[in-house]
Amino acid sequence: MRIAAPPGSGAAYKQVAIPAHSSLTLLNIAPAACASPTCGHLAYVNVITDFPATDTTNTLTVFRDGESTPSVNATIADLVAARGMSSQPVASTQYYQNHLWTYEATGSTFGGSRMYSLLNAPFTSSLKVVYNNNSDSLLLAWFNIGYYVYPSSSVVTWGPYSHLHAVEGNGSAAGLGSIQLANVSGGGPGALWSVYMLFNVANTNSYEGPIQYLVDGESTPGFTSSGTEDYFGQDFYFDRCSSSQIWIQDKFGCTFANSGASASTILGAYRIHYPNEDAPTWNSSFILNWLNGLAGFGAGAPGAASINYLVEYYTSL
Repeated sequence: MRIAAPPGSGAAYKQVAIPAHSSLTLLNIAPAACASPTCGHLAYVNVITDFPATDTTNTLTVFRDGESTPSVNATIADLVAARGMSSQPVASTQYYQNHLWTYEATGSTFGGSRMYSLLNAPFTSSLKVVYNNNSDSLLLAWFNIGYYVYPSSSVVTWGPYSHLHAVEGNGSAAGLGSIQLANVSGGGPGALWSVYMLFNVANTNSYEGPIQYLVDGESTPGFTSSGTEDYFGQDFYFDRCSSSQIWIQDKFGCTFANSGASASTILGAYRIHYPNEDAPTWNSSFILNWLNGLAGFGAGAPGAASINYLVEYYTSL
């Protein structure tokens, strides 16, 4: 593995000042650096900043193989499933870690944030990683990136996991309405990697709504979960996350809940789908939907709901 730090750096980390509404290229691998026909892959990105509130506006973009529109363009907070944590007033350190992501925000001595994301992003000819300061403030930051460039004798095949994509968005729905999280067509066979959602619901009956998949042109969902909290590995309206406010497991968990009671109306949850275990796959197309509640379930009718979300998936092309 190779380590990249900001331009001009002779160490793993170096402080860099990024002016407001400016961008900094963290890594730029040109075609001339590729010895193997499969070139290499981005392994991880580690970012430390001095102002955690900007994590909901600042973004990381990843350009692969000369593309003009980045395959990954996501806010820092959503990229590490931490929008709820970073958007709240910080009086003391908030922290969580699993084997893919780390996020820490503190209002004490350092007064900043730290994120780590394991991004397995293969490329065949070039790779550029850019940090975008979309805030109105000068940002002090430290960066560290791990990546691989394969030797000429190595040809690494990734199959349906050859091209990482990230779809980020937000939406709202009335009770029993739905929000589409992803609509993938083209790019060859693919697989779902992760889903992160930050819910803001009028009442917890919204969590009775399922996650649904439609694969390869299905007119009705081939998969419908038994409820939102079940899809994210929990039960009883996210009671474990609501009581502890942070509940972290390798495959699923919660990084924020606004209540220490039995049910939270603002809650961030993630699920990771592992290859050859539970990852949904497709040959030509994939649609991912969330339903805001389900008729006949819950203590009453679901109210309006709004969400922020980030869906990561791979395709073969």
